[in-house]
Amino acid sequence: MQSAQDSITQIDKDINYMKSGLSKRLELIRNVQDYNSEQVNILRESANGGEASNGRTKFLLAKVDAVSGIYDAYGLTVHPKFIKEPTNIFNIPSAAGYIYKNNASVYIDDVRRQDFNDMLIEDSIAEKGVAFTYFDHPDIILDVRVDEKDELGSTDFNIIEFLPYIPGSFTVNAISVYTMQSHKRGKITPDFYIMHDLKNFSAGRIMIDQTRTLYRCVISIKLDYKNDNDMYPFGMKHLYFLKGNYNAKSSIVFKANHGRYIDTIGENIRVIDQNGEYDSSCTDEGIKLYMDFDGFSPRYEITTSQGLNENPLTKNIKEFYVAMPVDRSITSIEFKDIKSGN
Repeated sequence: MQSAQDSITQIDKDINYMKSGLSKRLELIRNVQDYNSEQVNILRESANGGEASNGRTKFLLAKVDAVSGIYDAYGLTVHPKFIKEPTNIFNIPSAAGYIYKNNASVYIDDVRRQDFNDMLIEDSIAEKGVAFTYFDHPDIILDVRVDEKDELGSTDFNIIEFLPYIPGSFTVNAISVYTMQSHKRGKITPDFYIMHDLKNFSAGRIMIDQTRTLYRCVISIKLDYKNDNDMYPFGMKHLYFLKGNYNAKSSIVFKANHGRYIDTIGENIRVIDQNGEYDSSCTDEGIKLYMDFDGFSPRYEITTSQGLNENPLTKNIKEFYVAMPVDRSITSIEFKDIKSGN
């Protein structure tokens, strides 16, 4: 009799859990739909090959017409090519699928909740829930901490993979990484630090400067979207910490369609990558431009123009080819001065 009662109680709990999960998923869908209907995603507008305005042409690298290269793409970013599938430090592969190690805790604004941990769980695990909630303030701190007494194998990593539920709805202001070795020595300053506003943050990967043994990762976030209830929705489908080896000679060659006949191409560019958004030059980024591609390699290198030193193209072309190294996670490049004829 007691066994039957226990079974009924467990069934009630399972039903309530499923109802709760369904309700959260419906809330998530509604917020995603509302955001998509209200927001203009600038990066997606330029995703069809290039957006030209006032001599500027911007290319989203994950969406370009690539003709050659050794690289990987994830979300709106390209990054160095993995030599083999990376390891997920919080999920163990097995013959039956991934097993979550459950050896870390996730806090948001110093509040620890079990559903926050769902963002660390591999997506294919059936028991994975939805890490999604609301805030009445825009600035939050996402804090992942490994249980130092229950590491359950290595926590070595060199890549952070983000998959937000509402891509583009927040800015990552800073990322701080603390290693297990430094924590045990009592060090209180981060071992790795990115302090750049990564705006319109979407699915992507950030490459760490070297392999580190994770103890804690603190991510400062500014939520940029407020819903109809004057609340800021936030959630991650997953937040993975990966250990992978990648090709140090990774690169990409893509066709850049300007749409009009090109007279000159300026040396100066604007870059969006894992370090933020900044001005640079083709020379500093190791970028070379070409007039043609023969199916194997680019041909007829273009000399860029700068200041009074103009170098007109020797052929009438509306498109050119960009060859550049991929040594980090990169979202886009923008040519700041392309002069055109008719």
